[in-house]
Amino acid sequence: MVQALLELYPFKTLYIADLDAISGHGDHQSVIFALRTRYPQLEIWLDPGIKQPEQLALWNGLELNLIIGSEGLVSRRQYELLVEALEPRRTLLSLDFKREGYIGAVEVLGNAALWPQRLIAMTLQHVGSGQGPDLKLLQELILRAGHGRVYAAGGIRDRRDLEQLK
Repeated sequence: MVQALLELYPFKTLYIADLDAISGHGDHQSVIFALRTRYPQLEIWLDPGIKQPEQLALWNGLELNLIIGSEGLVSRRQYELLVEALEPRRTLLSLDFKREGYIGAVEVLGNAALWPQRLIAMTLQHVGSGQGPDLKLLQELILRAGHGRVYAAGGIRDRRDLEQLK
């Protein structure tokens, strides 16, 4: 699949959400190791569902950019322990939202000073929905972040959406 994507366009970054790991039902560590080996030129962003710092040892030495997903956060302290254990330039935070609202520790959402330089605005109800990106949420997070980069996830339908997001 990665090779097919690279044949379409010379992407520089690959985002992987290990849904098994996120849901606590195994992981795809061997596949991710193989991808890292086969495509060393790719910057890989990985959400492996990390909830505790000791889970990070599994990914040491692979030069991955690890994503902390807010859906697994129950407290600000848990988030701070993860951030302390990660290399700042390789850390992303995914603020995850469902139709009902934000998923995760509200202390993290409420304090933009805690956010790393790269933030993902993940609108889960828009994924595969054909609704387009949640521009209102994205604009709010960009204003609150005040620094770094904010990436839209969920709902992107076509080139027009990409141009609008740019």
